[in-house]
Amino acid sequence: MFALTPYPARHMVHTRAGSEWHPCRVIGIDVSGDEPHYVVEVRADDGSFYLEKAGMIRKDPPRA
Repeated sequence: MFALTPYPARHMVHTRAGSEWHPCRVIGIDVSGDEPHYVVEVRADDGSFYLEKAGMIRKDPPRA
């Protein structure tokens, strides 16, 4: 795993209803498998968080 300076982004979440982009914070890249995955921190409404691997992310646009 490569650690990165954390930055805000959105990761793709697939559900039965379709795919959606959810907010997250990218903290690293995992290259231990066949394909690299982003390691993202996902925060819940109550302030708790968990780490998850994401295959696709999208950076938020810069703020003006």
